Amino acid sequence: MPLKFSHPDKTETSLTSVTSPDEVRVLSFNVGHGDCTLVESVSDGSILFRCLLDAGMKVPPELITYLEDTPRDRREPDIDVLVLSHVDADHQGGLPELLASKISIGQYLGPCLPTFERLKWLFAPRVSEAVTKASKIEQTLKNRGIPITYPLEGFKTRFANGRITLSILSPAAKLMKRLSLASANDVAAIMRRRPLPLQWLLEALDDQDDDQDENMTDLFDGRVALSPEDFENYPLTRNLPQKDSVMQTAQATQPELEPDFFGNSILNDTSLVVVLDIVLDGHHRKRLLFPGDQENWTYIAAQHPAGLGIDVLKAPHHGGRVYLNDGCESFHTLYAWLRPKTVMVSANGRHNLPRAGFREALRAVGGALLCPNIRTFEPLSAGAVLRPDEKSCFAALGCTQSLKPFITMKLSATVESADTPTCVQGSGHSGLAPIVVLRQDVTVPSEGLLRYTYGELERHSRWISKQLKQRRKAFLTRAGASKHKHCLTAEQLTTPWSLIATLAKAEGRHDLVADPDPVLKFGRSHHTFWVDKPERYQVAERQLACLPSGAEIKAATRWLKTIPKMLLIVDTPKYFNLGVDRLSILGSVDWRVFDHLLAAELALPYEVIAEEIRPKLLTLIEKRFSFKICRFDYQYSRYDGSQAYLFLDTDPSTVPDLESAQWKDIWSWHPYGKDFKAPWPELASLAQNELMAGNFFSSYDQINRGLFFSGPHENSRDYYSFPERFQAAQWMPL
Repeated sequence: MPLKFSHPDKTETSLTSVTSPDEVRVLSFNVGHGDCTLVESVSDGSILFRCLLDAGMKVPPELITYLEDTPRDRREPDIDVLVLSHVDADHQGGLPELLASKISIGQYLGPCLPTFERLKWLFAPRVSEAVTKASKIEQTLKNRGIPITYPLEGFKTRFANGRITLSILSPAAKLMKRLSLASANDVAAIMRRRPLPLQWLLEALDDQDDDQDENMTDLFDGRVALSPEDFENYPLTRNLPQKDSVMQTAQATQPELEPDFFGNSILNDTSLVVVLDIVLDGHHRKRLLFPGDQENWTYIAAQHPAGLGIDVLKAPHHGGRVYLNDGCESFHTLYAWLRPKTVMVSANGRHNLPRAGFREALRAVGGALLCPNIRTFEPLSAGAVLRPDEKSCFAALGCTQSLKPFITMKLSATVESADTPTCVQGSGHSGLAPIVVLRQDVTVPSEGLLRYTYGELERHSRWISKQLKQRRKAFLTRAGASKHKHCLTAEQLTTPWSLIATLAKAEGRHDLVADPDPVLKFGRSHHTFWVDKPERYQVAERQLACLPSGAEIKAATRWLKTIPKMLLIVDTPKYFNLGVDRLSILGSVDWRVFDHLLAAELALPYEVIAEEIRPKLLTLIEKRFSFKICRFDYQYSRYDGSQAYLFLDTDPSTVPDLESAQWKDIWSWHPYGKDFKAPWPELASLAQNELMAGNFFSSYDQINRGLFFSGPHENSRDYYSFPERFQAAQWMPL
C-alpha cells in the first residue's frame, strides 16, 4: 500500500483529506540508471518554487509534458533553478534536449567546469567525453542568457520570499583549489586513489605552494561561489603528467581499478551536495538532501557530526558504495549518521546498483525506501536477502523495471505520502518524542539580512559586473570611432549608481534598488567590480567600474617598462634621508598624470588605475628606477624636507631635452577653452621615448572633481627657466 504518515497527535487521514495550503512535491523520474528529480513548493494551489536536479541520460518526455501542463505565472520561469550535481552522462545527458525546448530557466548551479577541463585529458575517454559535453551545455546556457554559478561549500540562496533555502554542503573550496592549482605530482597522487581522498581537508595543513600567481590562489580562498567569468581572467594551467604513466601506477596499486572509469571518482566526490530547506505553513520545516554521486562522506560527516535531520534523501550514487575515513566502506555507519526518514533511489541493476548493503542499512536505521523497480521476490527474513552471490538488491529481489514514468512524494506540515509502495517500510515517522520546553526570544532582524543571502548578493553583484562590462565595451566602440581616442580613454569616467539603478528597475531587481549597499560592499570585497569607498559623511553618488583583468595588469607592467624616466612631485612635506624606504617615498607622490596615461593605455577609469593597478606596480618601480630628489622652489639649494621634485631614472647617461618644441608646448599648455584636461597623446609619446613628467594638476583647483590641468610649475620660481634649473639642480640620491 502507498506510503502514508500522519502527525503523531492527529488521526491518520487519507491524502485527499489533507487541506494544508502548503505542500512539497518531489517527483523522481524513472530514467533507469541515472538521476532526474523535480522539487516543487506549492501554496494555495500556486507553484512558488521549482528546482530540477539533474536530467538523466536522456530527458524524460514526461518531464517536459509535466512542465508544459502545469504552467506558472508568466513572470516566473518554468524552473527557478537547474542543478547539475556533476558531469556524468547519467546526470547531464538530458540537458541539451531540455535546453533546446521552450522551458524557461531562472539560473543554473553546476560543478566548477574549468577545474575538470584542466584534468580531463587524464580521464578515461568516457569520463573525458562527459566533461566535453558539459562544456557544450554551459555554452548553450550562456547563449540563452541563463546565469551560471559554481557553488561551493557554504553557498546559500533563498527563494519564495525566504520560505525556501538552497544550501551547498560540498565540495569544499579547499578541495577545488587543490584540484585546480595542484602540481603534476599532486594531481597524479589524487588520480590514483578511489574514493577521492578527503581526510586531508580536516587537517590543519598549510596550503601548498602552487605554480600560480597570487590572484589565482585568492580566487578560491574564502569563496562560496565561482563563475565562468572568474576563470576568463585567470585561466588554469595544464602542466600535468602523462595519462598512461598515471594510469599504470594506479592499476599497480589498485588492481580492481576499472580503466573505463579512470578519473570518475573525482567527478563523483566533487558532486554538488544540495540541501533544500522548505518552510510549510510558516513554521514547519522539511529538509531534502540531494548528494549526486557523492561516495566519500568523510569531510561532510566531520563538518556535521550531529547529523543533518533529513526528511527526504535521494540515495547517493544510486544506492552505491559509500565511505567514511576515506577508504573505509560502510553503509551502516553512514546511514546511521544520515538517518533519513525517506529515501528515493534511481537505479535499474546496472553496475550492481542499488547495492544490497544499501537496502539493509536503510532497513536497520528505520528509513522508508521508494524505488522505481518492482520486486518479484518478497523476503521474509534477512537471510533471504543477503545472498553472497548477489551484490545488487535489484538482482537479489528479482526486480523488474516499472513502466511508471515517475514516483511522486508529497509532504505537507502534517502528512507525507507517496504514490507507489515502499520497498522498505520505515519507522522513522513514528514513535514517542520527549517533551521539550523551549524559550524563544524574538529580535528584529536587519533589513539587509532579511533581503539578501549570499546567493542573492552573488547574483546581484555578477549582474552589476555584466552591466559594467557592457558599458565599457560600448564606450570603447564609441571612443575607437573618434580621432580623440587617446584623450577619451585617458579621461574615461566611472559609472554612477543611478544609471545601474535604472537598469536594475527595468529588469525588476527592486530589492537591489531599494538597498544597494550590501551588494556594493559584497562586490567590492569579493573583487567582482570596483566601487568607490564611501566617506563617513558622503553625499556624492557612488561610482562603479569594471575591474582590471590579469591580462590588463600584465599590459600595465609592459607599459611601465617602456618608460625610461619619470619626473614627479612629492606632495606631502616629509624629510627623506639616505636610509628612507623607497616605497614610503612613492606613497607620497602625486601620481595623477601617471594614472591618466595608464588609463588611456588600458581604457579603464583612472580611479581604478589608482586603486587596483598602480599599487601592484610600485614594487617594480622601486626596483627598476634610481631615485633622486631636490627642492621644489629652490632647486639650486640643498633639499630641506619641503615639497620636492622626485626624479626616477633607468639610464643616467641620457638627459631629457626639456627645451624641445614638444616640451615647450606642454609647459605652456592651459586647459581653458580645451575639450580635455591635458595633451594626453603628446604626454604619452614623450613618456615612452624620453620622460614621463607628471604632476601637471594643480593641487589647489577643485574643478572637474579635482583634476583641473594647469601649468606644471606655476607655483615655482623662474618658471620659464625650468629646463636649465632641472639640469643644474642639487639632486640628492636616495
